[in-house]
Amino acid sequence: MNLLDNLSNMTLSRTDLILLLPMALVGVVLMGGVPCRTRIAHYVLEGVGAVVGALVAIVMMGSLSRML
Repeated sequence: MNLLDNLSNMTLSRTDLILLLPMALVGVVLMGGVPCRTRIAHYVLEGVGAVVGALVAIVMMGSLSRML
């Protein structure tokens, strides 16, 4: 519960995109490399990878801002 409170108090700025966008792209690349039979499943995996990568970046930014 404490993590959710910390994330709700965090503000994002334009400089945070330096970490957010590359992490989302890493998620797309990693999840896009998973073999699947249909093209729609491939696109869904890429979308999930982008969301997971962005969430990891947000958690990292939140923890880094708390440490500094």
